[in-house]
Amino acid sequence: MKAANVIFKIASIVLAIGAAVCLILANLERISDGLLSLREQLATKRKSCCSCDEADEYEDWDF
Repeated sequence: MKAANVIFKIASIVLAIGAAVCLILANLERISDGLLSLREQLATKRKSCCSCDEADEYEDWDF
């Protein structure tokens, strides 16, 4: 009876992993679109945050 329990637990884990993979693959286009939009938003924030050139600030410093 213990062997059957172990087999059922392993089968349920394999099925759960398979369901998660199918869910990801089914929504892959939505996921990639969301990540692309997030990347674009971060790029625009980075541009607006760092609009000045930092190299010009430290040109006159002597080390």
